[in-house]
Amino acid sequence: VISKNLASHLKLPNRAHHIPLGSPIFPNWVKIYDSFKILYVGTFHQRNIDEAIRGFSRFYFEFKDLIHIEMNIIGGGSPNDIKLIENAIVDSNMSHSIKFLGSIRYPELTNHFENNNIGLSYIPITQYFNFQPPTKTFEYLSSGMITIATSTIENISVIDQDNGILILDNEDSLFEGLKYLYQNLNNYNSIDIQSRSKQYSWENIIYNNLIPYLIGGILM
Repeated sequence: VISKNLASHLKLPNRAHHIPLGSPIFPNWVKIYDSFKILYVGTFHQRNIDEAIRGFSRFYFEFKDLIHIEMNIIGGGSPNDIKLIENAIVDSNMSHSIKFLGSIRYPELTNHFENNNIGLSYIPITQYFNFQPPTKTFEYLSSGMITIATSTIENISVIDQDNGILILDNEDSLFEGLKYLYQNLNNYNSIDIQSRSKQYSWENIIYNNLIPYLIGGILM
């Protein structure tokens, strides 16, 4: 099972084994937090990214004269999902500051983890998402990004004051979260964020979780 909280929620027996989701290992990028280069990567399905755009636009217009601010949105969804995002960008007058890049595959995607410094893990706080470990959160942290994440149970288990901030799943809370980050940018260190996130690497999960589990099963 992909999370202990999910196992508990599903009332799985104690013999259920937890093999978590994780992230690739990224190079040791030293990120400078003198700007807001925000990255969203992931599906658009049921993610309400149009809400996030509205919260971002409020922050942009209040702080644009104080610091460079931009947002890059990468992923895929239904035609309706895409239309909601495109309309939100236009309606918020954000075409100059939000790049809607669509689907991008590795290794090209790696460049965006390198060139952005804040990751957005915007997941609605619902029963069906609450116990879903967010791969994007692990990827942001593993690349040294400060991560602003909605307060699902799984995000709460990963995000703390040293690597990001937790928010509610609405535009007001995102706006306040971005303001908090602006006031505290000097408190974050990308190398420390990356170092602490090594536990979430696929390599660590394979060697310290999956292989021992498989060997144990063979020996039994």
